[in-house]
Amino acid sequence: MAKRAPMLRVQLPNDSLTIWLATISTLNNSLPIQSRVYPENRTPEALSRRLLQKRAAASSNVPLTSVLADVTYTMTMNIGTPPQPFNLLIDTGSSFSWVPSSTCLSPMCQSSKRFTCTNSATCLPLGTSSFRGGYLDGLEVSGVFLQEHLGIGSLEFTGVIGAVTQASTINVATVDGILGLTYTHGGLNKTNPDTIAIEVLNLLKNTSALTENKIGVWLQRTELAPNTITTPGGEITFGGVNPQRFEGEVTYINSIPGDHSWTIPVAGMTVGGKSVNINSVTATIDTGTTVIAIPRKDAELINGLIPGAQALSGETGIWQVPCTGNTSVTLTFGNFTVTIPYEELAHNIQKPNQPPRTFCISSFTTIAGQESILDQWILGDAFLKNVYSVFDFGTNAESGGRVGFAKLSPNANNGNGVNPGTNPGTNPNNGGNNGTNNGNNNGSNNGNNNGTKPSASVLRAAIQGSTLLAHVSLVILCGMAHLML
Repeated sequence: MAKRAPMLRVQLPNDSLTIWLATISTLNNSLPIQSRVYPENRTPEALSRRLLQKRAAASSNVPLTSVLADVTYTMTMNIGTPPQPFNLLIDTGSSFSWVPSSTCLSPMCQSSKRFTCTNSATCLPLGTSSFRGGYLDGLEVSGVFLQEHLGIGSLEFTGVIGAVTQASTINVATVDGILGLTYTHGGLNKTNPDTIAIEVLNLLKNTSALTENKIGVWLQRTELAPNTITTPGGEITFGGVNPQRFEGEVTYINSIPGDHSWTIPVAGMTVGGKSVNINSVTATIDTGTTVIAIPRKDAELINGLIPGAQALSGETGIWQVPCTGNTSVTLTFGNFTVTIPYEELAHNIQKPNQPPRTFCISSFTTIAGQESILDQWILGDAFLKNVYSVFDFGTNAESGGRVGFAKLSPNANNGNGVNPGTNPGTNPNNGGNNGTNNGNNNGSNNGNNNGTKPSASVLRAAIQGSTLLAHVSLVILCGMAHLML
């Protein structure tokens, strides 16, 4: 097993608030698994082809749920026959998907929905195949792989899912597991008949299940209301894009072949209108990370241009920033520019018994003592909420596909998302941000947030169903779902 990344525990000054900061893995997340050899017509790919052979290629718009005011985004996947629904974190930085097993007795599993293989007519354990993955903060999950019938919106196919039997971490309320959305360039591994590729996107591509080999992602901004855990969070489209969510053309940038899926070059950057020399930066576009994780030298440069930004003591890699301001950041990819407004630069950390917007941290964070690990940028949801993004694994497929960006439509963040969640704490009428994206053709988002910026905290007490605002976890903020194998 590869080495485990250390976990950094940060104590904020003059407060009992604790931040858990994860580190970033540079290892390849592709995980081929060894199992007994199945006849050709029994592999997940063959079974999916048989299931789909009488159906036309399809696309499916699936609603997303924002958890704890955009800390992470989930969607529903049905597993098994009859279907058992699970809320899975969508993660373009993770290679495989997993849910807790009914046999798991760890605290994380006990507080989550668990999959029962014996209740499914299509559940097939893959011999002795097993996995052991370490979260970026050093915590671990382990379990076994299952071949199973999977459903995403109107799509149905046979794939591989991980069933976690042991876990040494806690989960976030309403998040049952991970949906890995990396793409392994070169397609499925055909050289070893014992090897089964488990990436969902590879499987969908090789079974011709989709109208187009693309997924389109719109992440909706939402507000955290009292006693509310989930709100409408936007939409993910499998098999194409949803033109109602963006304007103009999609600008594509070819992915860079290598260990990290969906990695593209950054052509330019400004902070507060000032050009920043970023020296040939490459960035992984990652729906499973909340903030923007970058090497220390880049974080010092960028945060140094934000008025009032101060590095927290203790070599934390985190900067405190004023909760209000007018500094914006632009990032350019090819000839397309995305503007990140100040509301997304300043993440509100709401302390116990204090009003909101009194303590904020910069979205541009680093990993203290781990510069050698974090050698590229991770552009998470603080970036992605300002643009419509497309992950294309049909064009340039042999080299890793390509990433596309388009300007959000004017009503993209007007609260018209659908919340599929059924959590008792959910307020289905809380539509989110009433702001409007008035960006021009360069992809800039100049919208205003007409309301208090929600907290971007993962609150451990809220996770456990008790009092809100007890702790802040950046396990998800800095890439909870990136498994180091």
